Amino acid sequence: AQWVKEFCQSFDPANNSITLASGHKLHYDLLVVAAGLQQNFKLIPGLAETMGRNGVASIYSSKHAPDVWRNIAATTGGTAIFTNPATAVNCGGAPQKIAYLAESHWRAMGVRDAIDVQYCTATPGIFASQYYREALEQQMASKRITPHLKTSLIGVDGESKVATFQLEDGTKVNKSFDFLHVTAPMSAPDFVRDSPLANEAGYVDVGKETCQHSAYPNVFALGDCSSLPTSKTYSAISSQAPVVVHNAMAVLRKKPEEAVGVYDGYTACPVLLGDNKLMLAEFNGYTGEAMPTFPWDQRSGSYLFWFMK
Repeated sequence: AQWVKEFCQSFDPANNSITLASGHKLHYDLLVVAAGLQQNFKLIPGLAETMGRNGVASIYSSKHAPDVWRNIAATTGGTAIFTNPATAVNCGGAPQKIAYLAESHWRAMGVRDAIDVQYCTATPGIFASQYYREALEQQMASKRITPHLKTSLIGVDGESKVATFQLEDGTKVNKSFDFLHVTAPMSAPDFVRDSPLANEAGYVDVGKETCQHSAYPNVFALGDCSSLPTSKTYSAISSQAPVVVHNAMAVLRKKPEEAVGVYDGYTACPVLLGDNKLMLAEFNGYTGEAMPTFPWDQRSGSYLFWFMK
């Protein structure tokens, strides 16, 4: 095995090769794509220019993630807004996890009553699985966090501390903020999205059970860059990996009939609720049905799950 420390620039599956950023080509017998997602902060006008300043930051930015805690600690009053886009994101529960953790800190510091906390999500619900969604809605209500559904962030004026949102009917709404945590729209990386491997949505086009490409049988994908229609989490990837290994080995042995490994859609999102509690949301990303590991109702916040996390 050889570790090639270069970025992939493009795929040529018809010729079983990839081109690296240096221009060098590598040929393969089998290709596994696990490229993750890219955060598209620049798609929101004004956001990139104000990141790390004016109370604006994101846990999804390697550069500005440390600013999130500094902003939380510095906020003692006013309006705090947490956003979530319409696109798939890395760990779908994270945009609200940070809201719960911030709310818990503000309560512990005695400033919670002075802060209006809002969760603005472009999605029609606050969580993908209905089974856990209702319990999370109750969490938001108990913490006095106001959810705004189908509310998409489309612009940020950092100097004026104003965020612009678009509602489902096209109406634009300006919201003043003192604290703004942004989860930007995400997509497969450009080199995946613009490749012959991608479907119309830009993800590597694979079978939802086999993780095998729909057109190129010696190509597999797993994780966030794949088209698998489940929540994009580490738990999902850990369930997909054995399937990819089994089926890929069958292809390498030239026994495609043995590529019978099946991914069942399992995913999990450990939702930090603050106060040293965690909701372990395990479910089938294909159906939304609960897939709990433990023999009790996992919708309740638990110190045990927090300790496990």
